[in-house]
Amino acid sequence: MKGGIADLEAAARIVIGDWNGGKMRHYALPPGFDPSNMVDVDALRKELIDDADINDESMILEDGEQDQSTMKLE
Repeated sequence: MKGGIADLEAAARIVIGDWNGGKMRHYALPPGFDPSNMVDVDALRKELIDDADINDESMILEDGEQDQSTMKLE
């Protein structure tokens, strides 16, 4: 293999530069794409927010308390 990682990195930089520069304007859907598998993110977000009880006092942490989900296991 001639060049190896350096050539791969150079190619990746060219592709990213072309993408960011707008040279890649067109796209095609992959073969076998099924739009019924798509998720409506905005509708899902609204549903989750509507279902959440924002005034739930058990979700409010007092000063000095830590969220159990972010604590490291010792």
